[in-house]
Amino acid sequence: EDQVLRIACRLTASESALAARLDTACREPILGAWEGSGGWVRAQLHAHFVQLGREAAANVLTGNANSLSSSCGGAWVRMWARTVNFQQWAAAAGVHGAARLW
Repeated sequence: EDQVLRIACRLTASESALAARLDTACREPILGAWEGSGGWVRAQLHAHFVQLGREAAANVLTGNANSLSSSCGGAWVRMWARTVNFQQWAAAAGVHGAARLW
């Protein structure tokens, strides 16, 4: 089980790029600059998860998880789809009916 979880939690290329951007901005902050500030980090993470939600909704509606699996990792998508969190997200996103078939 740990091996399965380890595979599911591997960073994808887009997640690695986000982590590198956050790391660089936070390690070398410029006094008074927006980039690297707490607000900037929150905005970057918010944008990342908004995009994830949009992509997931589009994938659920088309019945095809290939795009999401490619950007987030297939193992992670399969594990997430089996969680209560996924069901709650699907209901809130208005894709609960389609998600039951996913």
